[in-house]
Amino acid sequence: MRRTVLALAATASLLVAGLSAVGPSQADVGVSQQAKLVGEKPVSGRYSIAFNDYGPDRGTYCPPRAPQCVVHGRPVARGKLQTKLSVYKIKDGMKKYDYYLLDVDMVTADRYGTWKMGGVGISVTSIGPRLVDVIDTKSLSATKGDCHSVNIGFQTPWPVISASADLGSVTWCDDEASLSAPSAGNWVLKGIGSTRHLAVDRAVKVKAGKKPRFKVTLSVPKDTCTRALQHKCIEYDNGASSATYSVGSAG
Repeated sequence: MRRTVLALAATASLLVAGLSAVGPSQADVGVSQQAKLVGEKPVSGRYSIAFNDYGPDRGTYCPPRAPQCVVHGRPVARGKLQTKLSVYKIKDGMKKYDYYLLDVDMVTADRYGTWKMGGVGISVTSIGPRLVDVIDTKSLSATKGDCHSVNIGFQTPWPVISASADLGSVTWCDDEASLSAPSAGNWVLKGIGSTRHLAVDRAVKVKAGKKPRFKVTLSVPKDTCTRALQHKCIEYDNGASSATYSVGSAG
């Protein structure tokens, strides 16, 4: 787990991989800071949404003197995107404002197929208080074919978080995957078939005593095979499915 120490700030290790390693209600977030878990959805387990994405037709192979041709069909990326939302309040000692961090932690499960691509849209908004962070990493790309993690950049003018920090990461197992942030609070993942883990984080500054609520919307591919030969899909209809989750803050 990463241990990036931030002056008067949260560390990347708090909100990327392994929040469970720090206990259910409180976590170290730097030399002199702590963050307290104040909201979690679902409390047990994860939300789940199924995805299904077909790739290009690989054609048909007809071996010499074989009784019939072999249909390769289309590769598929199929599985479930499972999500857990956690809200942390940074205990910074300031009287005028409170600072919160939302961690959107996603893993893929029940993966099937050889297709590595497939796009996912992620949107994180605050219900009420406005978001003030700026994602400085506009796009990320996988760097090698083996499974590896890439950190997500983060910038904010807040005194409680350093000028530049890593709050988020993605783990890919293919060198063609990518993640882009076309605007604050919106991410586009290309390569759901090769993604094992993705954590994106949002922050909000509110007046002291205010309790923010967050909304997360996920959009995943949901293609439907319309024609198959030899149990291999050769024609399909593009489709999509979405789910919206919300989480509040009690502390």
